[in-house]
Amino acid sequence: MNKLDNYILSKFYSFLDIDELSNLSQTNKFYYQQIKPIINQKFNKLSLEQKNNILIKFAKKGNIELCKFAKEFGADNFNLMLLEAAKEGYEEVCELAKEFGADNFNWMLKNSAAGGHIDLCNLAIEWGATEIKWMMWEAAKEGHLEICELAQELDEDIVDWMLEGAAQGGNDELCELAVEWGATNFNAMLKEATKAGHFSICELALEYGVTNINKMLEEAANAGHIEICDLLIECGADNFDSMYDIAAKAGHLEICEFAQEYISED
Repeated sequence: MNKLDNYILSKFYSFLDIDELSNLSQTNKFYYQQIKPIINQKFNKLSLEQKNNILIKFAKKGNIELCKFAKEFGADNFNLMLLEAAKEGYEEVCELAKEFGADNFNWMLKNSAAGGHIDLCNLAIEWGATEIKWMMWEAAKEGHLEICELAQELDEDIVDWMLEGAAQGGNDELCELAVEWGATNFNAMLKEATKAGHFSICELALEYGVTNINKMLEEAANAGHIEICDLLIECGADNFDSMYDIAAKAGHLEICEFAQEYISED
């Protein structure tokens, strides 16, 4: 073997970076066929876990021929192949994974929504996916309005999932749209925004009306969001001892000092 052979094989065998092999199989098929027997020999020595790791990398690259190659030599995690291809938007790889036996179409729907691939969302539904609420959550979290609209058409009763996903993702506009569509779970909205540190969405949730501000003060203290702690206190949260204890356990010194000011006043 020449140096290029060794280089490609070393990259393949270490599974740290398969760009070279993936590109080679697509752009220089003659040379790829020449060294394929050597690659086969290497691949046969890998564990099943290693083979599946490589299959997933091929799926992420959208390389159909190398996905087939990995299956030929024993890789069998076709559901994960499906999920990764769905997130990256590779429809042909999704179809191949289904042909191989993948059947986790709900997770395909979830990942397609997260990636913003509405055509793949529709395909997953066509294949039997039913968890529209997860499609809504992921689309709202990642800010994909068109997919949120599709989910809303399919199930009008999942707008609270949209509200929670948008709150976690920090999307003010989608939060407001979810409320327009009828979402009312403002406690959950505040919880997701508090954990993620989205100040403006916390303000919005408080404007809508919530009942869990003391619990959320604990969440903010645990996550280290001092500005949100201050906001919640302004709105009536007063469990300063819990705020202090939780912040201390989480190692947030600034919040401990902030809580101590209120404890001293009491």
